[in-house]
Parts: sequence; C-alpha cells; structure tokens
Amino acid sequence: MSVPASLTQRAGIAGIGTAVLFSLLALQSAPAGQRVVSRPNSAQLPSSLAIPMQYGGFGGEGVDRIWRGTVTGPLAGQATLRMAYAGAPEDQGMPVWPVSALLFFSADDYRSSFIAELTGTMDWKRGEMVVVGAITDGTGVDTRIEQVLQLRDAKWNGNLRLRLQPRAGKAVAAVTARD
Repeated sequence: MSVPASLTQRAGIAGIGTAVLFSLLALQSAPAGQRVVSRPNSAQLPSSLAIPMQYGGFGGEGVDRIWRGTVTGPLAGQATLRMAYAGAPEDQGMPVWPVSALLFFSADDYRSSFIAELTGTMDWKRGEMVVVGAITDGTGVDTRIEQVLQLRDAKWNGNLRLRLQPRAGKAVAAVTARD
C-alpha cells in the first residue's frame, strides 16, 4: 500500500514546523562557545509505550479523526493521533478501512519528541486500528513503529500501544564545545 499524497503533504508541513522549532530550541539552549552537531545514539526512545487516548472528533479540515492522550513513565508527554480514510470513496461504508495516520508525540523533554507516518487498517467492528510505519521527524528518525489503538467504549476512547524498533547507527543532535 503506498502512502497517499495527502499524508505526505500533511507530514511535510508538520515536519517543517517541527524542524524549525527543534532548531530554534537547540540554538537557544546551546551556551555561547558551543555548537550543535550530530553524534550516534543507540536510542532515547523506550521499546514500547501505552497511552490512554480520548477521541476528539474531526480535525479542522473535516477529514482526519483525532485522538489525544497523555503518558507518564519512561517517556512522559502528549500524543496526538490523526487518522484518515485511505480507500476508494465508494468503500467507506465497509467495516474495515485502509487508513493513513500521523502520530505526533510531544515529549516533556522536547529532545525526545517525534512524528511518525503510518498506514494500515481500522476495523470498526472490532474497534481496532493497526498501523505500521516509521518516525519521519524528531528523535529516532527511521525507527519502525507498530501501533495498535484499541477502542474501549462507544465514544471511541481507547488505549494506544506503541512498539518501537530502532535501527542501528542513527544520529541525534548533541551539543559539543567548539574548538
């Protein structure tokens, strides 16, 4: 299944905004006489996260369904999940949808924040969304993510389970002293 153009465009716009924010924060937090460089890092992300999610309705564009949640624990922060139907218009009445999703994770420590692009299915009868993809911006770029959203009630609130599988040899930003 290919990634729909609208998902890539949404992720691109979000990615640009995130990159600008990370750059400004990194520059602001680096004391004089220091510079920001990349260095290898095994992974700052945990191998899994469980996040209670609340359904928030449709996004402002009227397309995406949105869930939000807050997590404490190994990686504290807030998650926003945007899901869009990715199939043919005439099949939207089917109980299982092909979907594209964007996961925005804003960690309490901004250096651990990320955006992931995902694709998979939403099974409305089972109340379960299963999507896979990778982190495309922020900490852990190219880390594979498997995500399951299990709806628990008629209001579409649920529990989000993330499994993260970092790829070796990736780099993250670090502050080092200038020579």
